[in-house]
Amino acid sequence: MPFTYIRPVAKLDKKNNKKYTAYELVQSYNTPKGPRQEVILYLGSSNKLSDLTKEEFKLLAKRIRDILYNRPRPLFGFSPKIEELAEFYADTIIKKNRNSNTVDNHTLAQFTSVGIDSIEHSKVRTIGAEYIILEALKSLSIDRILKGLGFSQKEINTTIALITGKLFGNTSERSIHSFLQNQSAIDELLDTNFNKLSLSSLYRVQDKLFNQKEQIESKLYEKEKDLFNFQETILLFDMTNSYFEGKAYTDLAQYGHSKEKRTDCPLASLALALNQYGFPVKSFIFKGNVSEPKTLSSIIESITMDASIQKCIVFDAGFATTENLSYLKEHNYKYIVVSRDISLKLKDIDYNDSIDLKNYSLKAYIEKQDDESCLYVKSDAKELKETSMMEKFKEKFELFLSNLKSGLSKKNSRKSYNAIMQRLGALKERYIRIARFYTIEVIADKCQLSRKLTRFFTNFDPPLFLISSLYSFQYF
Repeated sequence: MPFTYIRPVAKLDKKNNKKYTAYELVQSYNTPKGPRQEVILYLGSSNKLSDLTKEEFKLLAKRIRDILYNRPRPLFGFSPKIEELAEFYADTIIKKNRNSNTVDNHTLAQFTSVGIDSIEHSKVRTIGAEYIILEALKSLSIDRILKGLGFSQKEINTTIALITGKLFGNTSERSIHSFLQNQSAIDELLDTNFNKLSLSSLYRVQDKLFNQKEQIESKLYEKEKDLFNFQETILLFDMTNSYFEGKAYTDLAQYGHSKEKRTDCPLASLALALNQYGFPVKSFIFKGNVSEPKTLSSIIESITMDASIQKCIVFDAGFATTENLSYLKEHNYKYIVVSRDISLKLKDIDYNDSIDLKNYSLKAYIEKQDDESCLYVKSDAKELKETSMMEKFKEKFELFLSNLKSGLSKKNSRKSYNAIMQRLGALKERYIRIARFYTIEVIADKCQLSRKLTRFFTNFDPPLFLISSLYSFQYF
């Protein structure tokens, strides 16, 4: 077996005219013409190496050789610092020589019996899901698309790594970086090495992807249309928002209505358009205080659609304003929307159609009007769910009211009219879904100059048709 050692090499930084020491991993072997040395790997001038002693360099070279030639680990092992460096450099050498056609005698396959229980594992990585993700991205020609937009091969590999990390459930670049370093073998499939991939490089590629977002989305969608041969007949829209913690250095961050109830944080609004098969057509980012209904026309106008195919637009009640419906009619779009007209839910409807699904049934009634139709839908499963939720809200709401009322007769409790009204206001805001069905009357004690309460009345009066849905549509 060849002798392996690490030798220092004096170098000169021509830019700063400073001398420094670098290191090389060298293999010494005998030939008919005498001993020869071959540089296996240039180790550089890392601070981790410069801190090693002469004895530690010998141990490091020995451990690298042991890993390369699959020799068993010594009984007492090596220090964690030596083990970490040895595994890193051995892994680099293996990947560097993976495609080499040169095969030494010691690398020839040999077979022997081993005890399964004695096998030790190191650097265990996942590769199955990564393979599926990579094949899907290849089908979408992601590398060709990014290369056409000026991405280098390294940036393309990093992009694939970012996508893979996100699909594995990592929510931040930092967690993706840890995933690539410690869990995933996606770099093996890409024939690269992510051991030296820095966290900042992930941020840089992410910024470059964002700057090319519209072009990437457009090219990917065209590729999907070519692969699956579908036509756009239905477009679905929806919007949500997310919040920033800390200081957000962007004009998009504005205070608004948070769907996650984070009123203390600035928001950014996110919108997505899908086709009838669930493929994303285009995504949008708006300011956090944007009005949802006012974004519909700009979203539709920014999407290039085939005018020869009749389109149907689908969205929820957040977009279903009178202005938006008029806009769709003027531009000859069909639509299916959740109606905002709550009063229509109170009609005494005789549901004449029943739709049997897998686990539950629906009752439906269609009412045709001049230029659209209204579809009333009643679901027993939804009614059960909504009733259970309303009962929980009702129980908590009435418990608070009971405590507030009983406090009027207790010593040292707050009884002023203003304090009671403030607490009631906070309660109604917290339980807004149930509070609107209560009539609460607070009467001040005139003998105490309207500062204390003597009477406190509540009444619960929900509408009859609380659990139903109404859809307005104009469809072909």
